Amino acid sequence: TDQRHDAAAGRWQVRPYNFPLVRRPLYPPRGGRFPLVDASFSLSASTVGFLSGVGFDFSRTFATGSSWLRPDEEAAARSALAAHVAKTRDAVSLRSLREPERAFLASTQATVGAWLADASRKSQRLILPASPSAFRRKLVYDLLEREFPSLEPRVAADKTTLTLTVMSAEQRSAYAASRVGRDDVQVEKTLAEAVGFRRVIELLAANKVLLVGHNCWHDLIKCVAAFVGPPPAALPAFKAAVRSGLSPHLLDTKRLVAVAGRSAALPVGLRAALAAGAATGLEGAARAVDAAAAATATAAAAGGAAADGSGVALEATAFAPGFRRYVTPPGAEAVAHYHEAGYDAYETGRLFLNLAAAVTGASGGRLDGRIRELSAPRLGGPSPAAAGLAAAAGAAAARGGGGANGGGGDDVDGDLLASLVNRVPLPQCGGYEDVDFGDTSGRDEVNVWEDRTDVLHLSNVFPPAEAAAAVTNGDAPAAAAAAAAAAAAA
Repeated sequence: TDQRHDAAAGRWQVRPYNFPLVRRPLYPPRGGRFPLVDASFSLSASTVGFLSGVGFDFSRTFATGSSWLRPDEEAAARSALAAHVAKTRDAVSLRSLREPERAFLASTQATVGAWLADASRKSQRLILPASPSAFRRKLVYDLLEREFPSLEPRVAADKTTLTLTVMSAEQRSAYAASRVGRDDVQVEKTLAEAVGFRRVIELLAANKVLLVGHNCWHDLIKCVAAFVGPPPAALPAFKAAVRSGLSPHLLDTKRLVAVAGRSAALPVGLRAALAAGAATGLEGAARAVDAAAAATATAAAAGGAAADGSGVALEATAFAPGFRRYVTPPGAEAVAHYHEAGYDAYETGRLFLNLAAAVTGASGGRLDGRIRELSAPRLGGPSPAAAGLAAAAGAAAARGGGGANGGGGDDVDGDLLASLVNRVPLPQCGGYEDVDFGDTSGRDEVNVWEDRTDVLHLSNVFPPAEAAAAVTNGDAPAAAAAAAAAAAAA
């Protein structure tokens, strides 16, 4: 979901996207029955059952889904395409032809050969009837390139005649280069289609936008594995891959919910709503924020709205023109589309906006400016530890709460929000267990995850033995040094 503040309208304009993605085979640019690059994948029965249960459209995905290639896969595909083009450019398999095509080629070869051998010919051009069959015309082109490289073929616009012209040495060189150039264009076109959705990821990475996710540890690993490269088994190298291939600016709303929910910077009503549902999941947290805002609105309508900063006001959002899928018609009951990618992203962004407004005391255009500041955090310096977060919350309380409507404590609240940038919580781990993606030193000072070989296994990407072997063989320190060197170079 793309969310931008519209200053003229005084609200956030939202564009939620759903991109169906599926691996597609890579066929030769001139056609062929067998793919040069193919992929196989599997789904567990439980995955199929879950996706079916939440309305996932398998037919749409396989019929219209976009493909993608990682950079290393693109390089391999380029080599395979180049080898295939060179092979098909240099030879025609006569053994696979039927007798009529064999006779046609033999007759054409005899006619052209006799014409070239005729010392009395007065023209450098030979005009032949062109076959109406595209396949036969291709056979003639291949025959000429193989047996008569001094001739340049040109078929008439109406495909009725084929003109052969004797070329000079310079013309032959230029013609051969143009043929290679046409092949290169076909290869690049085929690769561009195969690379597909990776271009979107590269655009995000190039602009270093703030990426907001909810409990997004698995998402980061899957995105690196799909669009950047094979995820390295050493955590420092993996963090470097995320920073360079996705974004150096991350924020996880699950951590924001957990930390802000215990902070005096959050309005009392919102803290109570989050605590009542113990809500750190996306749906539960989103519903808690909505419930707190609804309670504030009800109290205001009854004339009893609190004036102590405990009220909650939602950031105004509107779907951009053409993005109507999640719009609720007037008078209709709102329908949730959780587990649909675009909707989950929309709710994650909305949750982030409302909690960011609550902990900073800013809204609208001012909040937009504060969020933009989060896309330029200090990298490579000391990371704020758990004590730092607690101190920030205590300072906010000492300065008078600093709620969404209470003013005061704004700078401290801003620090509280900024301190969560690049800190992604690990799933299925209790306590203060985050991975610090802003630490480029090669050592995670909070949890020393580099000494743990099971961190990346939480994603089921690496078998435990593989990462253990990497650490045993000394690969992890080397990866850490490489990550530190890359950060220093940047």
